[in-house]
Order: sequence, then structure tokens, then C-alpha cells
Amino acid sequence: MDSDEYLVNRPDLGDRSEVQAGEFYPVVGVGPHPLPWPTGEQYDPEYLENGDKRNILDQYRYWSSAPLSELLMPLMQKVCTSLVSVIGINAVPW
Repeated sequence: MDSDEYLVNRPDLGDRSEVQAGEFYPVVGVGPHPLPWPTGEQYDPEYLENGDKRNILDQYRYWSSAPLSELLMPLMQKVCTSLVSVIGINAVPW
């Protein structure tokens, strides 16, 4: 089973067909990733070994915090810049 299939077919959540709109899954996150582990600098060996219980999109599951921050910073800058232009605040933290 490849890593994407594991993230979609989450056996730790049981039958997800009973979860309706507006309801929440009983468990957040996933357990340890099955071997072989995915490769790449973005993956955190601790999350791969022990599981990732953060409330995060599955496509970023098992990533360490630094690559997530690098990915999100440009988006945060665009949002803040847009807010500054809309509400006229002249203080941007970067």
C-alpha cells in the first residue's frame, strides 16, 4: 500500500460512511506510517514512527513544521497584504 492510499483508506477511523455533514470523526490524525516510509526532507521521522495526531490536511500528514511554515508563509503574506489594502493598516510584520 503506498502512502497516498494509506492516507485515504484510514483503517484507524473505522466505518466513515456514518459520519454526516457537520459531524466530526471520532479520531483526529493517523497512527504510525507503514513501511516503507515516504522519502523527502519534508517528512518528520518522529511522526512517521509514532503517528501524526495533528489536525492537518492529509496531504501534509507526517510533515515537520518547518516545511509547512515555508509553504504557508507566502500565502499568509498575500492575505495580510490584501487586508492592509482593504482596511488601511500600515503595519505589516515583514
